[in-house]
Parts: sequence; structure tokens; C-alpha cells
Amino acid sequence: MRACDARRVRGYLGALDPATYTVVRQRRTLPFVAMRLMASTASFAKAYDHEKIEAWLDGVQSGLNFFGGVSAQILFDNASTMVREVLAGGRRLQTPEFQALAAHFGFEAVFANPARGNEKGGVEHLVRWVQQNPFCPVPEVDSLEELNALLLRRCLEDSERRRRDGRLVADRWTEEQAHLAALPAAPFLACRRRFARVDKTLLVSFDGAHYSVPPAYVQRAVTLRVFWDRVEVADGERTVAVHPRQAPGGSSLLLEHYLPVLAVKPRAVAHAAVIARGAPEIAHYRDAFLRARPEGFRELVAILQLGQEAGSEVLATALAQAERHHAYDLESILAMGRGDGAGEAAALDPCVLRRWPVAEVRAVRAAEYAWMNAAAAGGERA
Repeated sequence: MRACDARRVRGYLGALDPATYTVVRQRRTLPFVAMRLMASTASFAKAYDHEKIEAWLDGVQSGLNFFGGVSAQILFDNASTMVREVLAGGRRLQTPEFQALAAHFGFEAVFANPARGNEKGGVEHLVRWVQQNPFCPVPEVDSLEELNALLLRRCLEDSERRRRDGRLVADRWTEEQAHLAALPAAPFLACRRRFARVDKTLLVSFDGAHYSVPPAYVQRAVTLRVFWDRVEVADGERTVAVHPRQAPGGSSLLLEHYLPVLAVKPRAVAHAAVIARGAPEIAHYRDAFLRARPEGFRELVAILQLGQEAGSEVLATALAQAERHHAYDLESILAMGRGDGAGEAAALDPCVLRRWPVAEVRAVRAAEYAWMNAAAAGGERA
């Protein structure tokens, strides 16, 4: 993923630049998109876990939102995700997704000449600045979301600290915003759209990964909206499923999509891939349930159907608790959900206890049970 620079246009300018860096703990090398306004030099950076067109689209949109406006021109490099071919006379054949992005925000895309390295000096400077400032000291994070929140905070802190021509970047940025075009009222859908057909196993495929779809759409065509971090499955304008994006070879299966099928074929629950690949708490409970009740397929499916309303995360937590208490029936699960089951014992209110009737229990002598011994020996009660 090569970089791009930007050029002054009526006193203000935008820039886009992807590069890589290492994030500790996970020790990953991540591409990032960087943007800069020329007049103020306010800068923006956001990291991604891949370099596909959706990351570029989201990066530009996020940067423009960060700056609070749109510059008239943005100078880009000839990245293959944006430019399919460099034509004669310097013209570019742009990808449809990139054309839609430029049209939505209303900026003119200007591209650097492939053989003119002097046009990319600002690019290399921006790359080094991002590596040596927002990424320095090297972030120690647990997730990509945490990393991007840190980068955003460091970019804002830099604008409040760094000076250009004797003035704070933040002050120059505020003045520059008055010259930027307003952001569109509606957000841009930074995604690729693809058509797919749902197969008999309720799956659609994209980029080598598989995603589940509700059974009503089996053998039907649907639209995939592929964002950098998620995949939405749509029937026309109606979204019918949302999945976290998977790497090639991965899969995202939602239990609620398969429950109607399991209700008709309950024995399939014993080997259902959606359970095996889902929350481990649900898989462990399924296995423990069937060890305790080998023929209880229908009741197990009925228990899993509780997740349709409560959600899979709540169901997983409930079934983990149920397994600890060896609760392998629907009534026990429902009782635990109501708080009158095998959970923690409730404290008794002394005020309530005092209203209960008190029964007298007289003492019983052992001789009164002597008849039991006689009956056991074959005699009769006296």
C-alpha cells in the first residue's frame, strides 16, 4: 500500500498516507491511513488490520470527520485500490468505490505522477511524522479499537502542543476550518457491495470467509455490504444479519439463524457446527446435557431457543451457571432466570418470618417407634 501526498489549494490542502508500524503485545505490523491539512499541518492517523479498499474509504471519511470539513483537492498516489489504470495524458481510471467516495464528499482527487518522486516528499515526511509521534512511544494495546482511540488522542494533543510559524497548530486549524467545505449531512457507506446467493447450509461467502443468514433466505440472492471491520447481509435496504469481518478461511455463524432448523431436526444439535464454533460455554453445556440426558434433544433445543430473545451472550452466561449446578432441564433454566432457582440463596426477612404461623412440635419418645421393629420381624402393631 503506497502513500499519497497533498498539495495546496486556495490556501488549504488534504493528504492521505498509509504505512506500517509495530504494535507491542500482539507484535503486529499494521497499515495505517494518515491525513494532513497543509495550512495548519493538523494531522490524523488511523490503523487497520488489512489494506483493502474498505480501509482506504473508511480512513478518508474518518480523517475528514476529524478535520471538520472537506478540502477542495486531495492528492493521492496511484494505489491499485483507487486507480485501476494510468491512462495516456495523465488520466486515471478510478475504481467505482473511490469515485463514489469523491462524489459523496465533493473533493477533486489529484494523483501523483508515477515517475515523479519529488511529488512525494510530503508523503515520506508524513509517514515519518506518524511513526515518530502518534506511534511513539510504541503503543501497548489489547485491541485495534484501543489503538485507534490512542492515536486520535495523540493527534489532538499534538495540535495543542506543536507550533507552526510561531502559532499553535490548533489555532491555525480553527482558522483553516472556515475555508473547508461542510461535511455531508449523511454518512458515506465505506463499503464494497457484492451480490451473493445463500446456500442450503444458510451460508454466504466473501473473500474466502463464510457468514450465516436467516433460514428464510436459503437459496435466495442477497446483497453483502463489506466494511473494513464487518459484513452486513441485506435484502434490498433491509439488513438481515451483521457479522464481524473474518479472514480468509474463517466463518461467523449466528446461533439464532440455525434454531428454526434445529427445532425441526433436533438430533442435529449434537453435532451442529454453529455450536461447536460458537461460545465455548454453550458448547460445554450441550455436551454435558447430552451426557446426562442422551435423548433430550428437543428439550436442549428449547433451552437454546431462549437465546433468541435474550441474546447469545446472555444465554452463554446462563448456561455456564446452569452447568455448575447440573441443571439439565428447561424448567430449572427458567427458574434460575427468575431468580428462584439454583442461584445464591435469598436472605429471609425477619419481618416476614414473624407473620408465619408457629407450629408446636411435641417431643417424641423412642419407645413410640418400637412397633417398627416388631413389624419388621413379622409381628403386628400393638
